[in-house]
Amino acid sequence: PTATDTATSTVTATATTSPTPSPTQQTRVERLQNGGFENGPSGWFIPYWFANIAGVDGSQPHSGTAALHFNGKGTGAYAQQDVPAFQGHRVDFSGWVNLPQMGRGVSLIIEVVPRTQWNGNLQTIQIANLTNSTNGWVQVVGSAVLPARTAYVQLRIRFPLSGGNAYVDDLSLIEYGVQGSSATPTTTPTPTLTISPNAATATPPATPTVPPNAATMTPTPVSQDPGERLSNIGFEAGLDHWYLPTWLGGFVSASSQESHSGTQSLRFDGRGNYIQIYQEIEARYGDRLDVSGWAYVPVRRGSMSLMVELVPRHQNNYDLGRIPIATISAATNDWVPIGASAVMPYGTAKVRLAIRTPILDGTAYVDDLTVRGQ
Repeated sequence: PTATDTATSTVTATATTSPTPSPTQQTRVERLQNGGFENGPSGWFIPYWFANIAGVDGSQPHSGTAALHFNGKGTGAYAQQDVPAFQGHRVDFSGWVNLPQMGRGVSLIIEVVPRTQWNGNLQTIQIANLTNSTNGWVQVVGSAVLPARTAYVQLRIRFPLSGGNAYVDDLSLIEYGVQGSSATPTTTPTPTLTISPNAATATPPATPTVPPNAATMTPTPVSQDPGERLSNIGFEAGLDHWYLPTWLGGFVSASSQESHSGTQSLRFDGRGNYIQIYQEIEARYGDRLDVSGWAYVPVRRGSMSLMVELVPRHQNNYDLGRIPIATISAATNDWVPIGASAVMPYGTAKVRLAIRTPILDGTAYVDDLTVRGQ
């Protein structure tokens, strides 16, 4: 059933790290995906080991049919989403919470965490710290100006000490640029594009509307080899130039246990879901990228698969599709070559080389990756 709003107050927390410019002078972009949880946990990272405490259900939404729900006893449960953002821009958070039961010492904390391109936290900005039960749904709002070197923002909702019942719904994180027209731009849904790995051409989709001064992430510069787009291709420098969310550090590492050449390789190990690491590089519409590398899967259990993909991206930071390079769904006796080529589709401003495993249950290695452009 859909709950009736009974909020009589608004919880407000504003971070004052720098002066807040007027939104009437700025571009306006909604950054969150699935802020109303209508698509289940899609777009959100909720660790599977907290499945008995945190999840999405339809027991008491603020609107629609679903909400994020924390329920039960435990420690450390959280849900979070990383989104692109830009230094100097302002982000405005808003959302609704319903806390019918809060035990002693229990709190629901909402935070914004600006992060660098290389996965480092710049600061933690607390939007709300709620410790008391509420009489129905109440709105929570807050703002922050993002510090220098911001490339991403992580919205984190956590229950440090679970011992109650809490609902969260209808979340929004709007980014305001500090330059450009005062007109509010129109955002365009991500177009769907299917490309075969060895395609020679790509059919352009309809031209998307691009908000001026949209946040961008600086792609990795071309390395000393003029044809090579990747940096740290053999992981000899650890995970430098690769983006790995901090919460996945227990599953992915640069390891010296196995290597195709040199002394290190990329290692996936353990049991988990939606494990991914990527590097963002320069590319443009019409570029042909030739991808090659080596993979070794000594241990595979269940339905584990290792995937290597190219993800072309628009200059406004949305994906134009996913191009499969290799999928390994069986254990291998030794290192095996992987590779494919693809022409970048219309609208490409950059591309990610992503290495991921939707279900990790075993051990896998990747080494000596190359992405050469023509």
